[in-house]
Amino acid sequence: GIELRSWVNIFALTDHDEVLLVRQHRLGGDAMTIEVPAGTIDSDDEDPKDAALRELKEETGYIADDIVLMNKIMVNPAIQNNYCYFYFAKNCRYTGSTEFDETEDIELIKMPKDELFDKIYTNYIDNSLALQAIMFGKMYLEKNK
Repeated sequence: GIELRSWVNIFALTDHDEVLLVRQHRLGGDAMTIEVPAGTIDSDDEDPKDAALRELKEETGYIADDIVLMNKIMVNPAIQNNYCYFYFAKNCRYTGSTEFDETEDIELIKMPKDELFDKIYTNYIDNSLALQAIMFGKMYLEKNK
C-alpha cells in the first residue's frame, strides 16, 4: 500500500452562518477546485485537532472558538494507509493573517451555509473529501439544533 500522512478537513462556520471555503489549483487534476480548509497532520506527535486549528488559520486567516471532531475515516483503504479527520469549527472569526505554504495560492470564499447545502448535488464541490466534510457538517448541524 501507499503510506501517506493522515490529514484534516474542516467545516468552518462563522457566527454569520457562512461556511469558509478555499479555491485553489490542484496539480493532480490540473484544475481549480473549491474545497473546505484542509491539510496534512505534520507529524505522528501532532494532535489532529491542533492540525485542524493550524490549517484553518493558515488557509483562511480565521480562528475558531470551538472545534469538534465529527468523524474519522480511512481515505482509500484499498491502496492507502491514512485517515482523514473531519472537524466542525464553530464561531470562526477573522484574525487578518494567512500563512500559505510555498505551493499554495488560495482564495477565500464565504458562502451562506444554506446556499452551500443547496449545491451538494451539483458539481460545485468536486473534491470527494471536501464534499464529505460538507455532508458531515450538514448532519452535525441537523443533530445539534
